[in-house]
Amino acid sequence: MDSTIAQLPYVLAAFAKTLSALPYQLSNTTASLPSLLNTLSTDLTPLLPTIAAAEEDALLSNATWLAENIGALSALTAQIPQNSVQHASKESLIAMIQTGTTTYNVTTLWSPDLGALVMMFALVIVTKLALISLLTGKSISRVRAHAVEQGKTGITRDVARLILQKPLRSAIGHTVNLVAGTVVLGLQLASYRLFIIPYAPIRFVDIKMFSLGMKILQASYAADLLFGDLNPEIFLHHLFTAALLQVGQVCVFKTGSPLFFTMANMLILQATTEQSTYLAMALFHSASALKLQNHLPHRQRSLIKASWAVLTFTKFITFPQKIVPAVLCLTVLGRMWNDIDGSAYGRWWLGWSTIFISILLLLQVKFCDDVFPICNYVHYRLYPDAYSHPPSRTGPVMRFLSSLMPGAARRRERVREAHRLRAASAASAASSAPITIKVVRSAPSEESMASRYDEEKRLDMEHAHPFDQYHAASSGSLPTLSYANTAYGSASSSLSDKNKNGDDSRVTAVTSKRSSVSDE
Repeated sequence: MDSTIAQLPYVLAAFAKTLSALPYQLSNTTASLPSLLNTLSTDLTPLLPTIAAAEEDALLSNATWLAENIGALSALTAQIPQNSVQHASKESLIAMIQTGTTTYNVTTLWSPDLGALVMMFALVIVTKLALISLLTGKSISRVRAHAVEQGKTGITRDVARLILQKPLRSAIGHTVNLVAGTVVLGLQLASYRLFIIPYAPIRFVDIKMFSLGMKILQASYAADLLFGDLNPEIFLHHLFTAALLQVGQVCVFKTGSPLFFTMANMLILQATTEQSTYLAMALFHSASALKLQNHLPHRQRSLIKASWAVLTFTKFITFPQKIVPAVLCLTVLGRMWNDIDGSAYGRWWLGWSTIFISILLLLQVKFCDDVFPICNYVHYRLYPDAYSHPPSRTGPVMRFLSSLMPGAARRRERVREAHRLRAASAASAASSAPITIKVVRSAPSEESMASRYDEEKRLDMEHAHPFDQYHAASSGSLPTLSYANTAYGSASSSLSDKNKNGDDSRVTAVTSKRSSVSDE
């Protein structure tokens, strides 16, 4: 090594002579190089022993580190399944070793992941601020005023606040899931190499991005459990998903198999591609919040229309969007049976994940089936007169399974009888009123219905008491025909004759009443 470094001045001198022997045109260009090289050679001569010693120290340090850690590296690579090692490229093997040496932030309970805590607190703060900004004094006052119009007295400000909180919490929760799912989907696409293991070399940055995506998804699930309705299916789904991802993230460092990230990527595709459902439900609950306030009726109808359009699209994609990732996930799990079955952690992980994924698959079928009755119910909210009775809240799959159970015929007959009684009761109530005006929202336009309302109002006012005319004139413009405030109640007028003689008959009482009926 010393002889190699000692030859450096001679190499520089030979290079200077070569430059001097170049043709005239080139020698003019490189005229200063020989002198500079001679100066460099002169300056390097006293430094050569120091450079040689530093190089020896570096080589000895590297050799010592390898000698001390070769056992740990060998043990770490021995933990990686042989199938993964044989099919892994150099880059993938380095990423596996890096992953196996970073168990501190994941498995150490007394040193929690600071990033996950900060993310959770930030999500809760944003959600709370959004809820506070929507629960204004004016909105609460509108809820109380609308309740009084419906004859519900005794609604305090705190009760009105609680009533308005429910749809707002649901709308905010679905919006948070929409944003979080889109962000996690972007992280999944950025770490696409994890989808095609072992056909593409993975990088440690891919694993880091996907781990961040799992934390974001679980934080949004936690917020959904806090702010959403108490639904057993949703609770079980979020619980099993969190348990599967958390335990799997620990087991991947114990087994060394990178296939966990492929399986988890397939699994959470069910949540990160559900933007249409989240959007539709956020729009629907926003319309419900406006309806409780009897506020912005045209916007209510627009939100309901948009929700129905998105749900109609979701009906066609919901089963492929849920079932295909689950099938791919089970396929990767089948590969893992041959890959990590040799270790105790591997056997325990395979049994754990098989049970949980099977339960999640059944829940996903139920969620897909629920999209159909939800879509029908939103359409019923939009066009109630298009239905003879409220639509069923059971999806086609559950109806089929229910038809296979004993007593299905009796249950169907009871439902039909309930519909008949409801229709008879509605017909009896309609026939008891002197005048019944039925509005079919889906057939006439809003302009024709509004003009009809104005004409009937004018005719009523012509026969009303002068005080009633003044009161109606001083109350401003007539109510706007809309989704949330479009109803013609029963307009009744009673004419009683005090004098039976034809010329002396007088109208002693004229009553005209309209009530706003909210759609539900």
